[in-house]
Amino acid sequence: MGIVDDLEDMFPDTVVMETLSSGDRYGAKTASTSVSIPAYVSGRETKVRDNQGQMRTSSVHATLAGCYGATPDHRFTLPDRFNPRQPVVLAVMRSTDEDGPHHETVYFV
Repeated sequence: MGIVDDLEDMFPDTVVMETLSSGDRYGAKTASTSVSIPAYVSGRETKVRDNQGQMRTSSVHATLAGCYGATPDHRFTLPDRFNPRQPVVLAVMRSTDEDGPHHETVYFV
């Protein structure tokens, strides 16, 4: 589900979200599917609660233009100006409006 066309200019970046396989016998995971998503990516520090309920500091977050079912188990590739380009996901927050899920924000280490 994507954002309305009038808001596309608010998402000048593109992130790639990859679904990872369960892993081979050595535990190495590979991407099984990927999708490019319009996003707004910011290097602003934010306090977030991770999946274990601990308060952590996120140094980068990406607001996705819609809801894509993002989870901390996905791997994301950020635009070239960020280092690392594939940071660890701390948390995913879904925002809703009167019609249901609207967009997701992914917080990274």
